Amino acid sequence: MPLRLVHTTGWSEIRGDHSTLVTASPTLRQRQAALAVVVLQFVTCAVVAPFQINLPRIDSFVPVLLTIIFIADFITAVLLFSQTTIVASRAILVLANGYLFSALITIPHAVTFPGSFGAKGLLGGGFRAADGSMSSGILAFSPLWPVMPS
Repeated sequence: MPLRLVHTTGWSEIRGDHSTLVTASPTLRQRQAALAVVVLQFVTCAVVAPFQINLPRIDSFVPVLLTIIFIADFITAVLLFSQTTIVASRAILVLANGYLFSALITIPHAVTFPGSFGAKGLLGGGFRAADGSMSSGILAFSPLWPVMPS
């Protein structure tokens, strides 16, 4: 019996089922875990909100935080782009581009933030430049919100 070559595009065709992470529905346990995380965050914020504590200034906090955000958004974008090769979906492609844009817009925000690379930021703009870089990035992507598929 001759061997037949079959072109496959992903693991779903090899295993026989056509379910991917993008098309799978969450289980009841996953929904309950997500709800528990949301409730825990709201309770934590409600408990901490009445206290006014002045924390010491740490200049490296914002660059480290923005680096973590960049890495997380970039990895998410790469994973979503890889999913578009398996499941040809325009919604996933738009979402992946949104995560890529979010990752890339953190770079000018980190560069212009005061205290991260200099007293007034690397470009010398201060807080207004840092706010402006992030706000302009959000406003540049906001016209796509009404047309994003759900």
